[in-house]
Amino acid sequence: MRVVLLLIAWIGVMMVLAQEPESSGHTLTIKVVNEQSQPVPNAAVSVYEPFPGGGRMRIFKEEWQRTNAEGIAVLHADPEQLRLEEELRSADKRRTRWGITVAAAGYLSHKGFLENPKLDTTYTITLKRGAKTLELILRNETGKPLPDALEPAVFEIKEGDETASLVFDYFEDDREMEKMYLSQVRHIHSQFGAERVEAGRYRVPLPEGFEKPLLVLIYHKGFLRGFAARISEEQVKQGRAEIILPKPMRAQVRFDATQATNLKANLLYRLDAMIDYGGDTPFGVTLEGGPLPKGEVKTFVWDDLYGEISARMETDSLTLVENRSEFFSVSKRVEPDGGDSELVLAYTPPNPEAFKGDQTHTVQVYRADGTLAKGMPYRLTVYDSGRTLVIAEGTLNDEGRATLPNLRADVYYRLEVDGEEVGGFMLSEPEYRYGTFRIPPRVGEPAPDLTLTDLRTGNKFRLSDLKGKWVYIDFWATWCGPCRGAMEQIAREGDQVEKAFEGKVVVLTISLDDTQEPIKPYLEKMGASEKARHCWSGEGGWQSPAGQAFVIRSIPFAVLIDPEGKIAWRGYPGIFGSLVNQIAQHVNPAKP
Repeated sequence: MRVVLLLIAWIGVMMVLAQEPESSGHTLTIKVVNEQSQPVPNAAVSVYEPFPGGGRMRIFKEEWQRTNAEGIAVLHADPEQLRLEEELRSADKRRTRWGITVAAAGYLSHKGFLENPKLDTTYTITLKRGAKTLELILRNETGKPLPDALEPAVFEIKEGDETASLVFDYFEDDREMEKMYLSQVRHIHSQFGAERVEAGRYRVPLPEGFEKPLLVLIYHKGFLRGFAARISEEQVKQGRAEIILPKPMRAQVRFDATQATNLKANLLYRLDAMIDYGGDTPFGVTLEGGPLPKGEVKTFVWDDLYGEISARMETDSLTLVENRSEFFSVSKRVEPDGGDSELVLAYTPPNPEAFKGDQTHTVQVYRADGTLAKGMPYRLTVYDSGRTLVIAEGTLNDEGRATLPNLRADVYYRLEVDGEEVGGFMLSEPEYRYGTFRIPPRVGEPAPDLTLTDLRTGNKFRLSDLKGKWVYIDFWATWCGPCRGAMEQIAREGDQVEKAFEGKVVVLTISLDDTQEPIKPYLEKMGASEKARHCWSGEGGWQSPAGQAFVIRSIPFAVLIDPEGKIAWRGYPGIFGSLVNQIAQHVNPAKP
């Protein structure tokens, strides 16, 4: 309730501020010119607070603002966001600049920083035309007229997830959807501004010597959304590429909220697309979204879709704060050959009885040190449409056991002990019919000691040898896609940790690869070889000594050990935006 009241109060303040005339100290003027100092009209400008390690925070009311005929864009500070930005700057003296991105048709985009920025100031940005051009031909086979205002977004294809990060920096979200906690794409600006020559023909400026593959995104509501195509390195060298725009998919989706009349949380609908750019993993964007009236049925029809599309019905993000038990989320994929068939998503009230049957299963739980977890409370749960439903609960007996009746063989159950999930089982699958579980080492408990192999020297050492220092451990593997982001963070900031914490912190990585062979080449390719002390867990992967000692069930996973050898924190790496910020939650950084 307190969060809701604060939100209402904040909205009230914003309404009052919106009615007041602009005061000094709350605007920023950006003038965009070309290399001949001539104004660049209709350039898109975005100024923001950059987060270490990636991401941005909006400071101004306009996420993106277009320049006028004189090449000028005036941004108006959002008082609440500006206050948050000032708090971040006060807490971290290293924050001395704002990020700025400027994109315009016919120009290379500008992506940089405003150092020690001040409001009520004019900054001039110069855009370059590029030393070479690529002729881009769009063959329209959509069955719809090619819009005159169509703007292909063109990007350099980078390694791994870097392409997705680059593209996200050029997204413009729908502000109205932001109020409903939805990040819905309104427009995608371009790293290399494709300039229209005639219908279906564009001139793309490129830097001197540029011969890398390119990604082309088409996002035009009512015509084609979610389309991605790759331009090869050879086509870039030749200076010409032709892309066929295919016939889009049609989706008819019915959202049924007739059973949600007693739901306190707000219901939303979403239409998401996974954009495949030929990299490690596709990236997701929300094409459409909005509120759903409870107790009613709403049907939507979209005919401009491309790619892997899913429709989603869920409670809004505020529900996570106010009432976790009301969280609901269900999705269905839009089939490409679905024709005019209607896809139906419906809200269903929680019903634990639906997950009960005639089976019985006995479990036994051990603590991290191998002793029985006797007398500890447990809960047996299932995951249903984003919700956690409790099927059974009680206390483990003196042998650390619990007998669980009334189970269904075809349901995957999760076991929590003392508030911590320790694993799960499914009785119909022999390989998942687990009966023995271990509780991972918890915050405040001594970290397990183990022997590790230093990959740089080949020498073995014990984790306890590092006692007296803070030890940050990142568990990962070369075959783990999500681990790449955490390793990129170490590559960017590993050498900053020593300076930021005056040598009080050691950054350690422990690979769960089955052998050592792939680890070193991977680290060298990532640029992380010299940024941390890299180790191997030993043979066995998940069952390796390190994996077993820390009861690792998923990666990437991080642990912070204090100088006394006790666990100070454990969880997903990068949750605070950067490696330094993650560690600084527990270790005081050196004063600047």
